[in-house]
Amino acid sequence: MKMTFRVGLSILSLLLINCATTPTVRSKRPYTRSFTEYMSEYNPNRPIQVSVVCESSPFIGSSELVNTEMENLIVLLLKERGLLIDQNNKFFFTLNVKYKTETLNRMSSNTSVSSSSGSANSSLLKMGNASSNTMAIAVAGLVSANATASKSTVVTSKTSQEYFKHTVAMELLDKSSQIIYKSDIIWETFTPDIRAKLNSNLNYILNTFPTGDNVVKRTQQLKVGHLDQYFDTYCAYTWFINPVLPYRIKFSHNQDGSAYKSAIKNPEALPAVMHLIQSAQVAIPFGYGNYKNITDSQLWATARLGGLYYIGDSRISVPIIVDLLGSASGYTISNCWIATPTEYAKFKAKQVEWESALAEYFNFYE
Repeated sequence: MKMTFRVGLSILSLLLINCATTPTVRSKRPYTRSFTEYMSEYNPNRPIQVSVVCESSPFIGSSELVNTEMENLIVLLLKERGLLIDQNNKFFFTLNVKYKTETLNRMSSNTSVSSSSGSANSSLLKMGNASSNTMAIAVAGLVSANATASKSTVVTSKTSQEYFKHTVAMELLDKSSQIIYKSDIIWETFTPDIRAKLNSNLNYILNTFPTGDNVVKRTQQLKVGHLDQYFDTYCAYTWFINPVLPYRIKFSHNQDGSAYKSAIKNPEALPAVMHLIQSAQVAIPFGYGNYKNITDSQLWATARLGGLYYIGDSRISVPIIVDLLGSASGYTISNCWIATPTEYAKFKAKQVEWESALAEYFNFYE
C-alpha cells in the first residue's frame, strides 16, 4: 500500500511539473544590507549573548515584554543554526539588537500613476567566501528582480494611507567590543505591532549569519482531528515568504477543504511543514533546464524544500519534503509529506548539485 502511494506520488509530481508555470508575482522582499567581511573572526563554538533594545515605538509604556519575546525568538533561531548561546554569563560574543517602528502616511494623487517594484537588497560581502545560504538568498533576489510582472494603477482621488515601517539592526561584537558583523532589515506593514511579520523577517536576515553544526528542529505534533482548525488559524488565505525562494508560497484552498487535504499527506507533521516553508535554508529548483544558468526564471517553475524534524516528543527524526508548484501568482504547495530515507537521500544529493552550481556561479575571480 505504501509503495503504491509512493509510486502514485512520483507520477503525480511529474504530471504537475509539466503543468507548472514560472510565477510572475515576485515575493515582496524586505530591504536588507549586511556587512560580513570580518566574520572570519567569528567562532560558532564560542557562546553569544543576545541583547534587545527598543529605539522607538508607536505604543506607550514599557517595551520590556516585546524585548523579551524578540530576544527569545532570536535565541531560538540562533540555536536552530547550531550556534551556542550564553549560559551562566560565560559569553565571548555579544549580539546587540535594536528595533523601531515608525508611523508614516502615503499620499496618492488623482493625477498620478503609481508603479510597484520589488525592494532592493544590498549585501556588502565577498561572494567567494560566502556561505551557501547567503548565495542562495542572493540568487533568489536576482531571479525575483528579473520577474517581468509589474503593476500600474491610475489613482483618481487624493487619499492618505497610514502604514508602519519596522527596522531591526543587529551588531555582533567580539570580546574587545569590536564590531565584526552588522545587518539591517526594513519592512512595511499596516499594523503597528512589529511582531506580526517578525519571525519570517528575522529568519530572512539571520540567513546571512554563519551557521554551526546542523541542528534537527523540533516542532509540535498536530492532534488527530484538528487539521481543519489548525489550517484555518495559521494557513488559510495566507502567503508565506522564504529567503531562499524568489516567489511567495501558499496552500491551495477551496470550500470543502479537499485541495489542501490532498496536499498534506501527514497531518500530524503540518507544524513542521509550516516551519520549513518559512525558514528552510535550502530550496532546490526543479523546473525546466539545468543548473548552468541558475538565475533562469524557467528553472524555478517548480521547487522542493526539505529538512529533518523531531515531531512532538519523538526521539527519532523524520525527513519532511515540500513540493512547490509554480503559477502566475506564486507557488502552491502541491505535496508535503514525511519522506522515506531513500527520498531524502535523493533530495540531499540534489542539494549538493545545487550548492555546487551556486559556488561556481559566484566564483568570479582567478
